[in-house]
Amino acid sequence: MDNNNPFFEEIPDDKTSFSQPDNSSYAQQPSPNGSQPCYSPYGGPNAFPENGAGNPPQNNSMATCSLVFGILSLCLCVCSCLSLPLAVMSIILGILSKKGMPMQTRAIVGIVLGAVSLAIFIICMILYFSLLSDPNFQKQLEEIQKQLEIIQQQQQQ
Repeated sequence: MDNNNPFFEEIPDDKTSFSQPDNSSYAQQPSPNGSQPCYSPYGGPNAFPENGAGNPPQNNSMATCSLVFGILSLCLCVCSCLSLPLAVMSIILGILSKKGMPMQTRAIVGIVLGAVSLAIFIICMILYFSLLSDPNFQKQLEEIQKQLEIIQQQQQQ
Protein backbone atom coordinates (compact mmCIF):
# COMPACT_ATOMS: atom_id res chain seq x y z
CA MET A 1 0.00 0.00 0.00
CA ASP A 2 1.51 3.27 -1.05
CA ASN A 3 0.39 6.21 1.09
CA ASN A 4 1.59 9.80 0.66
CA ASN A 5 0.88 10.67 4.29
CA PRO A 6 4.21 11.52 6.03
CA PHE A 7 2.86 10.22 9.36
CA PHE A 8 1.88 6.86 8.00
CA GLU A 9 4.11 4.01 9.03
CA GLU A 10 3.59 0.44 7.97
CA ILE A 11 3.42 -2.02 10.86
CA PRO A 12 5.43 -5.20 10.34
CA ASP A 13 3.59 -8.52 10.50
CA ASP A 14 6.07 -10.50 12.58
CA LYS A 15 6.13 -9.74 16.29
CA THR A 16 9.85 -10.37 16.66
CA SER A 17 10.85 -7.18 14.86
CA PHE A 18 9.88 -5.06 17.88
CA SER A 19 12.71 -4.83 20.36
CA GLN A 20 11.96 -5.66 23.97
CA PRO A 21 13.87 -3.96 26.78
CA ASP A 22 16.53 -6.11 28.35
CA ASN A 23 15.49 -6.64 31.97
CA SER A 24 18.13 -9.26 32.64
CA SER A 25 20.33 -6.75 34.50
CA TYR A 26 17.44 -5.96 36.85
CA ALA A 27 16.87 -9.59 37.70
CA GLN A 28 20.49 -9.96 38.85
CA GLN A 29 20.30 -7.21 41.47
CA PRO A 30 19.29 -8.42 44.94
CA SER A 31 17.00 -6.37 47.12
CA PRO A 32 18.52 -4.81 50.27
CA ASN A 33 16.31 -6.96 52.50
CA GLY A 34 16.92 -10.16 50.51
CA SER A 35 13.46 -10.35 48.91
CA GLN A 36 12.61 -10.06 45.24
CA PRO A 37 13.32 -6.61 43.80
CA CYS A 38 10.42 -4.31 43.14
CA TYR A 39 10.24 -3.04 39.55
CA SER A 40 9.02 0.44 38.78
CA PRO A 41 8.51 1.87 35.30
CA TYR A 42 10.16 5.09 36.45
CA GLY A 43 13.20 3.98 38.37
CA GLY A 44 14.10 0.36 37.75
CA PRO A 45 14.22 -2.10 40.59
CA ASN A 46 13.77 -0.85 44.13
CA ALA A 47 12.59 2.60 43.07
CA PHE A 48 11.36 2.97 46.63
CA PRO A 49 14.22 1.66 48.77
CA GLU A 50 13.37 0.22 52.15
CA ASN A 51 14.83 3.04 54.24
CA GLY A 52 15.61 5.71 51.65
CA ALA A 53 14.21 9.13 51.03
CA GLY A 54 11.91 7.87 48.26
CA ASN A 55 9.84 5.67 50.55
CA PRO A 56 6.11 5.71 49.97
CA PRO A 57 4.26 6.91 53.08
CA GLN A 58 3.63 4.20 55.64
CA ASN A 59 0.20 3.74 57.20
CA ASN A 60 0.35 5.07 60.71
CA SER A 61 -2.87 4.30 62.55
CA MET A 62 -1.97 6.54 65.49
CA ALA A 63 -1.65 9.54 63.16
CA THR A 64 -4.99 8.68 61.56
CA CYS A 65 -6.67 8.30 64.96
CA SER A 66 -5.16 11.62 66.01
CA LEU A 67 -6.71 13.27 62.96
CA VAL A 68 -10.13 11.64 63.53
CA PHE A 69 -10.16 12.52 67.25
CA GLY A 70 -9.12 16.09 66.41
CA ILE A 71 -11.98 16.48 63.94
CA LEU A 72 -14.50 14.99 66.38
CA SER A 73 -13.30 17.11 69.28
CA LEU A 74 -13.55 20.27 67.16
CA CYS A 75 -17.10 19.35 66.14
CA LEU A 76 -18.14 18.64 69.74
CA CYS A 77 -16.19 21.38 71.53
CA VAL A 78 -19.16 23.70 72.07
CA CYS A 79 -21.93 21.24 72.82
CA SER A 80 -20.40 18.26 74.57
CA CYS A 81 -18.00 17.35 77.35
CA LEU A 82 -16.65 14.58 75.11
CA SER A 83 -14.55 17.23 73.42
CA LEU A 84 -12.06 17.39 76.29
CA PRO A 85 -10.96 13.71 76.26
CA LEU A 86 -11.04 13.61 72.46
CA ALA A 87 -8.82 16.69 72.21
CA VAL A 88 -6.36 15.30 74.74
CA MET A 89 -6.26 11.91 72.97
CA SER A 90 -5.75 13.66 69.64
CA ILE A 91 -2.73 15.52 70.96
CA ILE A 92 -1.27 12.45 72.70
CA LEU A 93 -1.73 10.13 69.70
CA GLY A 94 -0.29 12.73 67.36
CA ILE A 95 2.84 13.00 69.47
CA LEU A 96 3.15 9.23 69.96
CA SER A 97 2.74 8.54 66.23
CA LYS A 98 6.17 9.96 65.49
CA LYS A 99 8.18 6.90 66.74
CA GLY A 100 11.52 8.12 65.40
CA MET A 101 10.09 9.00 61.98
CA PRO A 102 9.38 12.45 60.59
CA MET A 103 6.03 13.81 61.71
CA GLN A 104 3.25 12.93 59.27
CA THR A 105 0.78 15.53 58.07
CA ARG A 106 -2.14 13.64 59.59
CA ALA A 107 -0.48 13.73 63.01
CA ILE A 108 0.30 17.44 62.72
CA VAL A 109 -3.28 18.26 61.70
CA GLY A 110 -4.60 16.07 64.54
CA ILE A 111 -2.42 17.88 67.08
CA VAL A 112 -3.47 21.30 65.77
CA LEU A 113 -7.18 20.40 65.73
CA GLY A 114 -6.92 18.95 69.24
CA ALA A 115 -5.18 22.07 70.53
CA VAL A 116 -7.71 24.39 68.87
CA SER A 117 -10.69 22.44 70.23
CA LEU A 118 -9.07 22.31 73.67
CA ALA A 119 -8.64 26.11 73.59
CA ILE A 120 -12.25 26.62 72.47
CA PHE A 121 -13.48 24.25 75.18
CA ILE A 122 -11.53 26.12 77.87
CA ILE A 123 -12.82 29.50 76.63
CA CYS A 124 -16.40 28.19 76.65
CA MET A 125 -16.02 26.88 80.19
CA ILE A 126 -14.58 30.19 81.39
CA LEU A 127 -17.48 32.08 79.78
CA TYR A 128 -20.01 29.63 81.20
CA PHE A 129 -18.76 29.89 84.77
CA SER A 130 -18.34 33.67 84.55
CA LEU A 131 -21.95 33.99 83.38
CA LEU A 132 -23.19 31.79 86.21
CA SER A 133 -21.44 33.95 88.76
CA ASP A 134 -22.87 37.20 87.34
CA PRO A 135 -25.84 38.40 89.47
CA ASN A 136 -27.54 40.13 86.50
CA PHE A 137 -27.46 36.89 84.53
CA GLN A 138 -28.97 35.06 87.52
CA LYS A 139 -31.88 37.54 87.64
CA GLN A 140 -32.52 37.19 83.90
CA LEU A 141 -32.38 33.41 84.20
CA GLU A 142 -34.95 33.46 87.02
CA GLU A 143 -37.27 35.70 84.97
CA ILE A 144 -37.03 33.32 82.01
CA GLN A 145 -37.86 30.37 84.28
CA LYS A 146 -40.91 32.20 85.68
CA GLN A 147 -42.17 32.99 82.18
CA LEU A 148 -41.72 29.35 81.13
CA GLU A 149 -43.74 28.21 84.17
CA ILE A 150 -46.55 30.66 83.28
CA ILE A 151 -46.59 29.36 79.69
CA GLN A 152 -46.74 25.73 80.92
CA GLN A 153 -49.64 26.52 83.26
CA GLN A 154 -51.56 28.20 80.44
CA GLN A 155 -51.04 25.21 78.19
CA GLN A 156 -52.32 22.82 80.87
CA GLN A 157 -55.61 24.76 81.27
